[in-house]
Amino acid sequence: GTMTWERACVGVPSVVVSIAANQEPGAAALAAAGAHLYLGPAGAVTGEQLAGAVTLLSENAPLRRHLGETAAALVDGRGVERVVRDLLQPTVLLRRARADDCERVWEWRNAAEVRRYSLDEREIPLEQHRRWYAGALADPTRLLLIGEVGGEPVGVLRYDLDGAEAEVSVYLVPGRLNRGLGAPLLVAGTAYLRSEGVPVHTVRARIRPENAASRAVFERAGYRLDHAIYHLRLGGGAGGR
Repeated sequence: GTMTWERACVGVPSVVVSIAANQEPGAAALAAAGAHLYLGPAGAVTGEQLAGAVTLLSENAPLRRHLGETAAALVDGRGVERVVRDLLQPTVLLRRARADDCERVWEWRNAAEVRRYSLDEREIPLEQHRRWYAGALADPTRLLLIGEVGGEPVGVLRYDLDGAEAEVSVYLVPGRLNRGLGAPLLVAGTAYLRSEGVPVHTVRARIRPENAASRAVFERAGYRLDHAIYHLRLGGGAGGR
């Protein structure tokens, strides 16, 4: 029941018996995962079995540590935060990037906490960025947008247009990560495309496979995984080694 998740959240090693049939599958699954010791339905557990399990746990520190750590890894205790974040999502307003945003965008993009989640983690030299930025503002097939909450910048959206399709790139301003702003920023981008009459029917996003946080953000914004793309790098060319 609920108390199982409460114990898991604080990492309490537990000996568990079930008192209702609907508790049995979950209790067994958690035992199989190594999150607690499950003895079975309460009516089928003898006093000797319960005492033996408690003795085993009390005398085996490595087992207690394993059960506690495994259980704690399942529940981070931030469920209320997630519910509040989803109920009270901030309103993100988008505007076109301007020429005077150039150096701020460069600073944001080069921040270590932003590069960590980028497809290309390298720092970008300022002069190289200035050339790219000027080209991006002048390119009719590229939309460069800045999201703001309460007049303060929170993130950058870029749409590269290719006929009826577009590829989106997004990152949050340093200091704004882990505040639930990624999905609202993407949702605002979708609304912007529609309100501006941009003739796009499909938006693609490339995400590093190990970046589970970004995948979750895109899913909350309505994106769905269509198919995986695999790449093989051949080094210096088709005949390279």
